[in-house]
Amino acid sequence: MEGVTYEGVSQANGNKEVTEGDPKDDEDDNVLDVKAKPMFNEDIPWKKQLPILANGYQLYFEKNDSKRLLVKYSTRQCTFRLWASWMSEEHSFQIKSLTIDHNCARNFKLGSIVNYRWIGSHFTREVLENQKFNIRMLKDEVKTKFGIEVSMGQCKRAKQHAMSLVKGTIVENYAKLWSYGEEINMSNLGSTVKLSVNSMPDGKTYFSRIYICFHALKEGWRSGCRGIINLDGCFLKGMCTGRLLCAVGRDGNNHIYPIAWCVVCVENKDNWKWFLENLQEDLHLEGGFGNTLMSDQHKGIIEAVKDLFPEIEHRQCARYWQVLPSGLNTFETRNLGESYGVDMEKKTCTYRIWQMNGYGCVHSVATISYVNRDVEAFVDPLYCACIYMNTYKYSIGSMNGSAMWPPIDYIPPLPPLRRKMPGRPTIKRKRDGTEGRVKGKWQRGKKGKGEGDTGSGIGFKTGEGECGSTSGVTKKNGKEVGTLKLWKKSERILKKKLAKKVACKNGEGDTSSKPMDLD
Repeated sequence: MEGVTYEGVSQANGNKEVTEGDPKDDEDDNVLDVKAKPMFNEDIPWKKQLPILANGYQLYFEKNDSKRLLVKYSTRQCTFRLWASWMSEEHSFQIKSLTIDHNCARNFKLGSIVNYRWIGSHFTREVLENQKFNIRMLKDEVKTKFGIEVSMGQCKRAKQHAMSLVKGTIVENYAKLWSYGEEINMSNLGSTVKLSVNSMPDGKTYFSRIYICFHALKEGWRSGCRGIINLDGCFLKGMCTGRLLCAVGRDGNNHIYPIAWCVVCVENKDNWKWFLENLQEDLHLEGGFGNTLMSDQHKGIIEAVKDLFPEIEHRQCARYWQVLPSGLNTFETRNLGESYGVDMEKKTCTYRIWQMNGYGCVHSVATISYVNRDVEAFVDPLYCACIYMNTYKYSIGSMNGSAMWPPIDYIPPLPPLRRKMPGRPTIKRKRDGTEGRVKGKWQRGKKGKGEGDTGSGIGFKTGEGECGSTSGVTKKNGKEVGTLKLWKKSERILKKKLAKKVACKNGEGDTSSKPMDLD
């Protein structure tokens, strides 16, 4: 029983101390007196208790206040009855009498006795953890878990209520960011945590961006990883919106090795430059000489790299082979119309995949095999087991829970303000160029009362003395009339009215019998 603990109480045997406030004597044979009865938990209202829904009976609260509770069946034809009241001496809300026999049929369509707040409070975790948890799934979960049928409208309001509850916890979590950063610095000495906030004129402070790089990760990359850094960003689509920027490397086993990450409100040049500046400082990259950077060629990355890493390189990969000697320890590897130079002494290939990976590409392997040499002898020492162990010899220290984070005398930041993009939001998904066109009929323009259809979605009002559409046939007084004819008639009427106004303005009085010739 949710939110309920059990405690032994005396039997309801007519003692006034036990049945104080009972509006009905409970001496019937159908009354079940038990020694172990539930005690009410003040933190959870009675309407949130599970037993009221458990057995598929539609119950209602005839009396429900701070001192008494009377529950009966909704049609009042069933013998079920629950009476509970406040025990002043024990300071508890206890069930005094309970008639559990039912002489009615079960009905699992009990949506009328629960509200959206009750539903939302029971499924807050599902809404928070599952972004695809829609209202139809919520309806099915309510039926599966509680055996009741609720409407789609209830589920929609319940989801909105659950998200509002989660939003309150988000504000509390953002307020702990200063303490979170301080805990990282205390448990992992040498780590880097930088938090940037926006201070508004009204005194409020909003989250802007945060950068995190653990000491163990940056030392592990410098000790045993290749000089390759991959940059990428992704959307955060949960309750906390924004962008996640990350930098990862490759260890000796060619596995992903996380280096640093950053959460920002928008992915642009300023945020990428701030992220790369911190990364440059932590990894001691300076101008980037001798390192390789790989990214998705975002404009912000390109501009930031030009400013901070003028000597860093972007590398690409490829393959293929036919070996021809061209000098001392130099060879030319061909495949169809392509050819690449391989220098075994310098361990380089003009295709540059050898220099980037540290182990031979297909061109270098073909060349090494051509001269009957051992391929493993040309592999970079970073792939040795001892170097690999150096990468992971540093450990990330354990952290305390949020309740034990040290207090910081900074203004707690609020969640970032939602960015409102210009223009109306797009509804249809943007299709890739490789996707085929969706087959369907063209929708014509809407026709209202007294409107004509021009075939282009634009219509004109039709009536006596007014024109219809500019082409086709228009109905007037139930008869089909040519559009051109109506247009000319409307033009003549307009000319007459204009001529009358001009004549009246010149003081000639009524000139309706002498219209001005505008032809």
